[in-house]
Amino acid sequence: MTEQKRLLIRYTEGDVQAMNELIEAYKQDLYNLCFRLTFSLSDADDLFQQTWLKVINRPEKFNGNSFKNWLYTVCVNTFRDGYRKRMRLMKIGGVEFKNNQAKDIAMALVSDNVTTEDIAQGNFIKTTLVAHVNRLASKYKTVIVLYYYQDMSYDEISKILNIPIGTVKSRMNTAKSKLHKQLLPIVKTEEVIWEEEKYVRH
Repeated sequence: MTEQKRLLIRYTEGDVQAMNELIEAYKQDLYNLCFRLTFSLSDADDLFQQTWLKVINRPEKFNGNSFKNWLYTVCVNTFRDGYRKRMRLMKIGGVEFKNNQAKDIAMALVSDNVTTEDIAQGNFIKTTLVAHVNRLASKYKTVIVLYYYQDMSYDEISKILNIPIGTVKSRMNTAKSKLHKQLLPIVKTEEVIWEEEKYVRH
């Protein structure tokens, strides 16, 4: 029996501290996923809380294997349910950055500690990539986030989403194809502008 399963059993027997230990152990990983999926501080907070509430209310659902994978499954399913509701109510194709603070955090998450003059161009391209990932349909966005931002394998993603590995790969290829088509004109334009600016400065 895994330690996480023992903690859940202790919780069901009335030991509240056992759940606190689980939350403490996984809160950073889970919140990172929540923010990557929503790119909104308020939505990430809500998704984080809703995920833990479902864990707290239905601890018996955990099958005793990978707690992290199960936690991510609960989170992704909660996100997808909320995404569908937003689509019905707002009729939009994705979730945008809702404020400058959320955008700044996104930039910080994707930027590197580069010291060359490529910093500005690099940040622009990476931030643009994040924004376009955020606009993908939920089923494509989720595989991108889990694979590239949460370092999950295709096998793990398959289990989290409860779909065949072949479907994971198909969605990944479709997502990358969509991103390539959307970003290529932007990147080419930015490279031209950047080269012109460097030429002028010199």
